[in-house]
Amino acid sequence: MCASTAKKELIAIADGYRESTDSWAALLRDLRHRDMQAPVVAVGDGALGFWTALRDVFPETKEQRCWVHYEERRIMWTTGDSFDGLAAPLVA
Repeated sequence: MCASTAKKELIAIADGYRESTDSWAALLRDLRHRDMQAPVVAVGDGALGFWTALRDVFPETKEQRCWVHYEERRIMWTTGDSFDGLAAPLVA
């Protein structure tokens, strides 16, 4: 979590089953139970369990896909000459 000061803080850690919706929902409900307000935005790697749980527990939170993960997936499915042009900005 990043506070308004942009300082990252660890707010929870829990065992879960393979990033399942139930595991994420339990963690998010615990945070809500401890009076955490809904985050303004959540950034994640596309794990479906997280997004489903987030929509259930904090429906007002905006969702944003992590650009690093997005670009990695896009490059992974790119072949040939266009690969070099896509990968160069990430390596620099």
